[in-house]
Amino acid sequence: MSAVQEDAVIVTRALGIPYLWIDALCILQGDATDWDLESSLMHKIYGNAYRLHFDSTQWASRAWTFQEATLSRRMILFAQSGLYFSCGAGLVWEYGGVLEEPLNSSVHGIVQDTSAADMYRNWNQKIATQFSGRQAIYLADSLLALSGTAQIFATALDDEYVAGLWKGDLLAGLFWKMKDSLRSSFAELLQSLDDPCIGPSWSWVVRPAGGSAVGKVRGFGPGRCNLYPARSSAVLRMQYDTLKAQTVPSGMDKYGKISGATLLIKTRVYPLALGWHHLPDDDDDCDGKRLSDTGNSYLERPGDNKVAFSYHLDFFLNPDVNDPYQSWKQDLTLVLLGRINYESSESEDELGETPCRLIVHQAKRNNSEYCRVGTFGPSTSEASSGTVFDLDMDFCYNWESRSLKVI
Repeated sequence: MSAVQEDAVIVTRALGIPYLWIDALCILQGDATDWDLESSLMHKIYGNAYRLHFDSTQWASRAWTFQEATLSRRMILFAQSGLYFSCGAGLVWEYGGVLEEPLNSSVHGIVQDTSAADMYRNWNQKIATQFSGRQAIYLADSLLALSGTAQIFATALDDEYVAGLWKGDLLAGLFWKMKDSLRSSFAELLQSLDDPCIGPSWSWVVRPAGGSAVGKVRGFGPGRCNLYPARSSAVLRMQYDTLKAQTVPSGMDKYGKISGATLLIKTRVYPLALGWHHLPDDDDDCDGKRLSDTGNSYLERPGDNKVAFSYHLDFFLNPDVNDPYQSWKQDLTLVLLGRINYESSESEDELGETPCRLIVHQAKRNNSEYCRVGTFGPSTSEASSGTVFDLDMDFCYNWESRSLKVI
């Protein structure tokens, strides 16, 4: 037994707590069956426990410790600066400091007496953003490390969980975007998505951010747009014939690891080979000659008119010696999923309605399947001339209707 574990035993006895859970001792290490069983019960263990935490920067950055903080109703933290007690009401320091906000958002508080719409919003804004960016020894364990939290939400929502997203909120959930570009090139992104054992390309949970870290979610919204702005309400409406997500669990925990996942879509699509042009921003220092992972572009339509949109890609457009002309741009496809408008809190008028889509590319291992590589939505740049217009729904109604399988 390590010195930290011995200290935990001493403190537990001093507090009069009859049981102590240490995962290194309570789970049979190296036994996949026992690991699968015990990991699916973490929400019950943490949800009814006191959490004794010995301060460490590694603890706060690991994927597996996320649930220890969010599922525990109360925690005692031992740090170099002193002793802390945290619960749903706030954080208390032994020397008298009191913070109204708790150390971490409590899952139990998030789902209690809350509407389904607010629970979906809380999942995206609090769970996704706080869990993402953490380290996992094996990236494939990321879904397992979130399993207990997902089980509590599933019960409260009476909804089906699909690899970090929810079927009842699938349209909004698909429009996640990462804080930083995930890979140095498009080719490396496709390579990272070529392992079907980790998870689908449309899930933020399994997106790598270098090494074995989960990519950091910056927010939700198509292109450059924010789905949850501070002073207005985003209204997102479906614009597809079919949108179905399905996952296949690899063990007894249907919220944990998966052996396969698909997203079936039937809707209107637009191949970017028909014409995609960069629309420089005011602060663009490359004269519009080079794209970045986020920005504004336009499509050409009959009559020499241009329609503008914003994009957010899951990779950074670094120069690639193997593909200096970035030929992949001709193989991207826009997939219509919804239409979005914003209602201002200061006015009852709707501020316009524009289409929003995923950006997909053919998967490396099967040309009949696709990977999500970005999103696009309303333009965030003022039109530079009278020939540039915002992309509207009328333009999309003439696009070809197709069925796609996104993996």
